[in-house]
Amino acid sequence: MSGPCRLPSQSFVFRCVAIILACGIVYQMTQIHNFTKYAVNYKTATRQAMESLFQVNKTDNETFPPAETELVKIHSISPNNSVNQTTIKKNVTNNKANTDSKILEAKTISNQSVTSREHSKSAISAQSVVTPSKDVKKPQSETSAYKVDPEKVAAMVRIVNNNIAFVTKHAQYYNEPIEELPLQTNGIIILTQNRSGSTFLGEIFDKHPDVFYNFEPLGFFDFGQKRHADKVEVVRRNLKCDFPDIPSLYKTLDLHHRALKTHCIVNNFCFRNHMRNLCGKEMCPFGNTNSCSGCGPVHLPRANHMCRKKKIAVAKLVRLRDIMPFKSIVEDPSYNLKFIHLIRDPRGIESSRLKLDRRLDVNHNSMLTCGSQLRNGIAGFANTTDTQWLKGRYYRIRYEDLAMDPFKYTEEIYKFAGLEFKQEIRNWIKLNTQQDPAQHSPWTTKRNSTSTMEAWRKHLPFKTVSQIQQNCPKVLDLYGYKPVYNESELHDFKIRLVN
Repeated sequence: MSGPCRLPSQSFVFRCVAIILACGIVYQMTQIHNFTKYAVNYKTATRQAMESLFQVNKTDNETFPPAETELVKIHSISPNNSVNQTTIKKNVTNNKANTDSKILEAKTISNQSVTSREHSKSAISAQSVVTPSKDVKKPQSETSAYKVDPEKVAAMVRIVNNNIAFVTKHAQYYNEPIEELPLQTNGIIILTQNRSGSTFLGEIFDKHPDVFYNFEPLGFFDFGQKRHADKVEVVRRNLKCDFPDIPSLYKTLDLHHRALKTHCIVNNFCFRNHMRNLCGKEMCPFGNTNSCSGCGPVHLPRANHMCRKKKIAVAKLVRLRDIMPFKSIVEDPSYNLKFIHLIRDPRGIESSRLKLDRRLDVNHNSMLTCGSQLRNGIAGFANTTDTQWLKGRYYRIRYEDLAMDPFKYTEEIYKFAGLEFKQEIRNWIKLNTQQDPAQHSPWTTKRNSTSTMEAWRKHLPFKTVSQIQQNCPKVLDLYGYKPVYNESELHDFKIRLVN
């Protein structure tokens, strides 16, 4: 028979407690060490990325700056939307005592001959740029230097300065440990064209509490750029809530041949002000949550965490209009991806675009628009071997149907997405679809939907309408849009042009 149970000695208990506490402290210190790197890493990565973006490749006729400066390049879009490339000089400051104050500083300095090159991590200064004369033929290489307004260059540099200063000032916020959740596994892509009513459809998702909505994850690409593989990879990361650092992404994708998008760099996220989740107090504790301004660069670990907690991630795309490249994401067994294809009468699309740019080439644009709408629509039927992967994953909605009966079709859309149609969203739709049409701007979603559905008939001349109809007969037929054959039919609103 065993003896009585003996309690452990007091010293043994103390030793055990001490070991447990020590292990806990070590673990916490490890976590703090890992997370406190965020602010420092952000500053370092941003500097390195921007320096790389500004870099000019050496050519035979190129000389280099003295040891205290470095030749760097930035690209910008001129007012006429042509791509210009700028050669500027970077002033190097190596002897500042406080490393946190080594923030990029924009200065305009006079032109000077350059003879050597030296790398630095501390400061970038913008120098006045020499523009080639109009009669000089542009070099074919994208890395060749062109002139732009030095003020634009300096403005971009100031943005980088301000971001690094903001992160340094609020390092406690940016260094706060954030739980890393598993990647998001459910996503929807809204595939559409610009000026197709996509902002309203996107907001239907943005207002839903179970959705993390991304207004346009490809915002740093220009319209018309191909690069489908790069775009799909960026979309994949966004749908899985693994958001990329924007300056580093520019560097990784070698996008320095095109203009840096100011709003993407400022927020470290494109079109932040269109996303409710990134403008609340949690993501914008130091700025104005109503205007989503002064928030500083998005803290990506927080954004990832918030996105992964949601039931689904939704991304609206107008810069990749072909559905077929997304097959690789659908074939990923760990991810459930669906598509909402938003269609609009091409005559209405071109009318809306002309309001923003009267120089628009309607003939060319309508052919591209209708080609994309037709290809994606045919693919959506999923009746061929190449499109079987879309079966059960594709939902098509016409802008005109959503405008005429927003409650009915929002309910259908939510059902497709597996979401509940909540009362607060019904209230929002009612408020935003009964606006006086005379009071809205081209960018707002507050309008009388039924009155704007065929407003293009008041604005487009019959000659332009006829041109679009000639370019888009299959689209009009497939999606139920009636052509008009004379000016009288165009302006007779008793004739409905949507079947």
